[in-house]
Amino acid sequence: MSKIVVFGCNGQMGFAICEGFCRLGYDVVGADKLDSHGSNVPWLNFISCDIRHPAEIQKAFDEHKISATVSALPYFLNERVADISMRNNIPYFDLGGKVNVSEKIHQLSETFGVSCFTDLGLAPGWVNIVAEEAYQKLSLIGDVETIAMYVGGLPQEMNPPLNYKVTWSTEGLLNEYRDDCLVLKDGEIVTEKGMDDVYGLTIPVSSFENFKFETFNTSGGASHILESMQKRGVQNCKYQTIRHPGHRDAVKMMLDSMDYYEVGKVIEAQSVEGKDFVIMHVWASLHNIPVQYEYNKIVFADEEFSAMQLCTAFPLVTAVNQFLSQGFPEHKKLTYEDIRYGKFNAMVNALIGIDE
Repeated sequence: MSKIVVFGCNGQMGFAICEGFCRLGYDVVGADKLDSHGSNVPWLNFISCDIRHPAEIQKAFDEHKISATVSALPYFLNERVADISMRNNIPYFDLGGKVNVSEKIHQLSETFGVSCFTDLGLAPGWVNIVAEEAYQKLSLIGDVETIAMYVGGLPQEMNPPLNYKVTWSTEGLLNEYRDDCLVLKDGEIVTEKGMDDVYGLTIPVSSFENFKFETFNTSGGASHILESMQKRGVQNCKYQTIRHPGHRDAVKMMLDSMDYYEVGKVIEAQSVEGKDFVIMHVWASLHNIPVQYEYNKIVFADEEFSAMQLCTAFPLVTAVNQFLSQGFPEHKKLTYEDIRYGKFNAMVNALIGIDE
């Protein structure tokens, strides 16, 4: 079986990615600064690696015959891992989330002629793959006019006023809230403010039927799907985050009046105990034809991983496995259009343990 190297294997998402590959039978090399799991996870081949030094990154490729590189590192470290991976002619994948970093990695892919797929977590990632499927289905009927993507990682128990559980980097969360957001609006890609454009949303999913949420702009979730949709004539495409009602106003008030780092401390201190769940909602419509596409999914934490870990790590694992087992297309910059949705959907559900 192929061997995968996962940089950032000690993080919440990195370790879940390693577990996902292990479940599919891959040999997994975990690279990180310290070995937090080694003695407890005999299937993980650990390499001590300080990402600040290129020679340390190169060590993974010198010591192992690697078939694919995965970065589960913070976005600002991805480019240096991608560069060395591609210099070794090894396909590169990551969780992404920062548009300008992904663009630089795409340029490296062109320079070295090596495949890469950035932005493969939950949002961006899984929800964009569903949005692509929405486009493919509706485009058989007519001209797709609007595609909207929504994702929320939420606590199962409420704790006003924030009603939020920290399941990943607080710094990353606040960057998504503060940064400007790209949206496709009336055929043009434009910039809107983070946390603006607030809506109410009712999700008709099983036990949460008629449960009301709020949505608002956050950056990064749309990723490179905007350009793809624009080229195919879609007029409107956007991504928004889902939260329990009241969260947006409480955080916005703090960001407008407090130091950025102090806001992060408050969010961490107010984080809800207990398990989380993830909601995905995708909606699409046609131009002048009363036909719509709607997709709703809810995933709960299991005994081993949070819902956010399941929904971020396992879509990436599924996509990497698809390309390694079925081959890479000739073009090197891989996009959500390259995913074979039926097989992807079946495998990611199986990894998470969802029956559909």
